[in-house]
Amino acid sequence: MWQGRILAILIEIKVIELYKKNCWDVITLLMILTSTAVIIYFGEAIKKALSVNLLLLFVLSQGVYLGIRCYLKNRLGTKQYW
Repeated sequence: MWQGRILAILIEIKVIELYKKNCWDVITLLMILTSTAVIIYFGEAIKKALSVNLLLLFVLSQGVYLGIRCYLKNRLGTKQYW
């Protein structure tokens, strides 16, 4: 059981490294704050509509954001348009 926890911690460390390396700026902070506020404010409605853990929903939204951001960074080259 504890091996799974260690694996989750290692994955979390790698994700944090990706955030710091690729896209840790004001836009990312705004995205984190906005998605947190939306999940907190609409938490009850989300739980009624979807049977999903709200923490999982937050992590998934951040994963989608990171994926889009990395895709755009690779697609547009090294130019930063945001």
